[in-house]
Amino acid sequence: KYKDPKKQQEELMKLYKKHGVNPMGGCLPLLIQMPIFFLLYGVIIYFGDQFPYSSRFFIWNDLSKGGIGVNIVFILLEVVISVYQSTLTARDKKQVWQSSLMFIVFSFFIVYLPSGLFLYYTVSSALQLLQTAYINKKLGIKGMKLRELFATSKR
Repeated sequence: KYKDPKKQQEELMKLYKKHGVNPMGGCLPLLIQMPIFFLLYGVIIYFGDQFPYSSRFFIWNDLSKGGIGVNIVFILLEVVISVYQSTLTARDKKQVWQSSLMFIVFSFFIVYLPSGLFLYYTVSSALQLLQTAYINKKLGIKGMKLRELFATSKR
């Protein structure tokens, strides 16, 4: 619609002001979560070897160890959570796949970090999914159905 990117940006800012939207509003949850993530990483790394223990958490012997084998359950959960989260917030297939891919790629970046961090990330994502589903239901917002996402187009 706009050939000039500067004009498009100006119109977008007018639209944000008209509807009272802060363009940086999406960064706040990340800015709150990142210090917690870094602190948790430091605590797990520092205290992981300080206190030897033999207790188990669910199927993990040690939440201070990482790797694909240890975190496979979290990887699978994160894939499912990311697809559902994307279908709740996106309006078209391309947007759903891009959002899902971002979650999945990020999960593979952090797979070698301690399992405790992956547990935190997975639980945080699951809670975010539940919150989004609840808000969408209260406001009557309909997301994309999984059936629509995986449907093949007929020509």
